Amino acid sequence: MAIRRYSYVSILDWALQSCAGSAVQTYRACREKRPALDYSPDEGWSGRYDSSNDLLTLSHCATELLQRTNISQTDGFPGFFISSSKGDIEALMQSMHGNDAFFKCFPPGSFAKRLAKQLGIPFWHGTAPVAACSTGLYTLLALADSLEDKQCTIGMAGCADGPLSPLLLAAYKNMGVACSQQPSAFTGAGGGFAPAQGAAFTILSHNAGPWMLRCGVRIGDACHETRCDNPESLRYCLNALWDATPHPDLIITHATGTRTGDAYEQSILDEGPWATCERLICKPYIGHCLGASGLVELAAGLEAPVQRIWKISLGFGGHIAAISCERTEK
Repeated sequence: MAIRRYSYVSILDWALQSCAGSAVQTYRACREKRPALDYSPDEGWSGRYDSSNDLLTLSHCATELLQRTNISQTDGFPGFFISSSKGDIEALMQSMHGNDAFFKCFPPGSFAKRLAKQLGIPFWHGTAPVAACSTGLYTLLALADSLEDKQCTIGMAGCADGPLSPLLLAAYKNMGVACSQQPSAFTGAGGGFAPAQGAAFTILSHNAGPWMLRCGVRIGDACHETRCDNPESLRYCLNALWDATPHPDLIITHATGTRTGDAYEQSILDEGPWATCERLICKPYIGHCLGASGLVELAAGLEAPVQRIWKISLGFGGHIAAISCERTEK
């Protein structure tokens, strides 16, 4: 369990790619409830923006972000915290077909090294957290910790996932979490989610930015082997955010669309002092980007015309993460 408030961490810039497009386009699609998903007999409902599942191919927005923001190395090495919850499944499949060279590209931790090389970042410090569907927020908070502890003054946190491999699609179907009809969430239907490609990257810094990170929470719920099951865990998490950043203008939910997951999250959201706060639900419109979903949905929400935001992520195996941030520019 970790609760941390931040005093020196600003969100300087952000970029994302989803099947709806950029951060602005993704926010508008979710706000206006316009699905950007496709349906095919082979994949069912899914969100795709590139024909490849290779993580580097899916991460065009990282290059876009670095073109706008200079991560200088003159004041120590920058933080570079990049991860993927499943690793590069396509690389794993290639290695299983006898091409051993691909195996080194499979582990989640290899993504940072590969991306740094592509972006021309020769030296950095960081790690690659893996926390199921909370991986994106865990990665952002790992960089935030490094900044708060003054191990660096600027850095990039990012996450990408390519969940449309036939191997993963079969797993979702066998687990009963893939939707057979157009997805919805927080409706009581509990029809499941649409897997979707997604990538998001943020620049965090000691320098003033449009948003300040106020609080981060990471909790492990060990009451069930696959899902978050103890309501006290999420309630404790939201109480910590309320103490740090009360009365949020917008809560970006996790809301996968599965029956048990939605019921668990809704029950806590509906009973606290935050019950009347506006909510942004994303997955029925851009799909579930697995480990990248928390960061993708946060980056979309940063485009909202509000002052205070909370973001919740609930991961397979009981990985819970949440953050609060506050706009510094009117």
